[in-house]
Amino acid sequence: MPFYLGGAGGRAPRRAIPLYSLTTSFMRTFFLLAFVVLLSQNVSGQNSKINNRNYYDFYYGPNSKAKLKGNGIRTNWLRTEEVIPVILDELQKAGYEWLSDNRLYHLDSSNYVILSAFSQKSNIGFIYVDGHAALPLLEHRQKRGIDLENGHFDYQQMATNSSGKTEPIRVKRLPDNVLMLSENWYWYQSTDNPSDDKYLLTKEDVMRVLRQDIRDKLGGVPKPIKD
Repeated sequence: MPFYLGGAGGRAPRRAIPLYSLTTSFMRTFFLLAFVVLLSQNVSGQNSKINNRNYYDFYYGPNSKAKLKGNGIRTNWLRTEEVIPVILDELQKAGYEWLSDNRLYHLDSSNYVILSAFSQKSNIGFIYVDGHAALPLLEHRQKRGIDLENGHFDYQQMATNSSGKTEPIRVKRLPDNVLMLSENWYWYQSTDNPSDDKYLLTKEDVMRVLRQDIRDKLGGVPKPIKD
């Protein structure tokens, strides 16, 4: 049966649109949307399963079985300038206030450190340790700090003294309100063919891992101080 539009107020009715045409148009739109959704799910593939407990399983190495289409695989790491805005964003979302970045922080009578992000009101800060190894290894994430001949240290940074010489500042144990993240943990891979992303840990994936880590660490410290 045709479906008529118009015809009110004595005007001639507009052209009739058969009901089956409307139905056909609706079904075409429905199947197109369904195809787009299925395609996006297929592209994300394994990436939707990645979290901060399993992401090392997705490292693409010499023994990986997936067939990549791109030429050459590149491994990179999140740099400090990329990470600081993420930490600040998560601190703000968690309710922390009076936020700043690259804050010089006095640990004790002899040691200062630079906090990548800091909530002065709650006295909670993050250190992002820059530098990474040649290849991502799970043991890097499992190990905290560094072992030297004179013992274990949670943190080490290089500083220049008044004579112009470089010397290490070593912290035996960081206080509980100073939380540490390491560039070594946040690696990602890519090729020159975007279709390979469904087999790899991408930058977007490791950004999610970073956010999960920040939230987990904030879960172990006091809640934000409110007025």
